[in-house]
Amino acid sequence: MRILHASDFIVQPWKNGDGTTTEVTVFPASAGFDTFDWRISMARVAVAGPFSEFCGIDRSLGLLEGSGITLSVAGRGQMVVTPAAPPVSFPGDMPVTARLLDGAIVDLNVMTRRGRCRHFMSRAVAAGQFELDCRADITVAMVRGCGGIVGGETFADGDALLCEASLGEKNFDIRLAGVANIWIIDIWSLVEN
Repeated sequence: MRILHASDFIVQPWKNGDGTTTEVTVFPASAGFDTFDWRISMARVAVAGPFSEFCGIDRSLGLLEGSGITLSVAGRGQMVVTPAAPPVSFPGDMPVTARLLDGAIVDLNVMTRRGRCRHFMSRAVAAGQFELDCRADITVAMVRGCGGIVGGETFADGDALLCEASLGEKNFDIRLAGVANIWIIDIWSLVEN
């Protein structure tokens, strides 16, 4: 298990230049927007407008902060993302426009390159003890609301936990210092790396 500290996350401009994104982790390491196999990031969305298009990418989006956002996805209609709603998924190469429900939001964004990887994102609310089941090639847990301890190491609110099946990592007991929203991202490789 690796702790990805929020203080190490990389802030960069959006692909369309209309805002900034905070990269949590990417594979391969240091890959750009056009070369990653998978990428996990956060973005602050303060105004309505178009999302960046990513050819050949599948995306999932969950809400970390704010009231919500409505996504209009070409050919798919509208998707409303709120604190209580599960994450939504859509093709990254479809035109998407966003409308804020009530002020700025921060989203959690997962992207995988179609044909190379696939992913699934879910959310759990937990307090005290939480068992993270590392059921994919890569499992990342983004913890929001409190810090805690995993594998004898301390992590802070906003850090992420990454486990890799290739290292024999299966399950981890997480001790939370309070109540947390835990965003669980499972990523499977579809090709030999």
